[in-house]
Amino acid sequence: MKKYQVIYADPPWPHKSGTLHKIIPYPILRLNQIEELPVRTLKTSTSVLLLWTTDKYLPHALKVMYCWGFKYSTIAFVWVKLTPLGGSVSWMVGGWTLKATEICLLGTSGKVSSRLLKYKPKQLVVARRGIHSQKPSIVRKRIERMFPNTSKIELFARKKSSGWDVWGNEVESDIVL
Repeated sequence: MKKYQVIYADPPWPHKSGTLHKIIPYPILRLNQIEELPVRTLKTSTSVLLLWTTDKYLPHALKVMYCWGFKYSTIAFVWVKLTPLGGSVSWMVGGWTLKATEICLLGTSGKVSSRLLKYKPKQLVVARRGIHSQKPSIVRKRIERMFPNTSKIELFARKKSSGWDVWGNEVESDIVL
């Protein structure tokens, strides 16, 4: 199986609300199903994982990172979601506060150091929301600048991107997991 130095993932985290299941246009996974994905088999001896999560799933995302063979390093990106049509913040219902952000964690496997980066992007991403769970393309571009000339894969991808292998149920996958 091909190995990757950069693994970028946006798992379909489970939602307990029955109404949410009706609006999510793709199958979700249970936490143990996400943890058990054989992502370890995709990494090289020195790989980076960029993993999207919401604050609700932060503890689970850290466990997933560990199960996949990575050690948490930092929050790579914080996405402030703007409404699709305008520049105002897109607030969503949350348990304790109205939500308007998602975070992308960065984990490492092997001896990876931030000193090796070719580019250090800004952590804050202010971008419009797209369709459900679609992440801003600017993040992928920042990752490409951070880690040029490396093998990259996007897990749970929605579309093929130049220079990336993909895996997901909405694209023709380059690998089998």
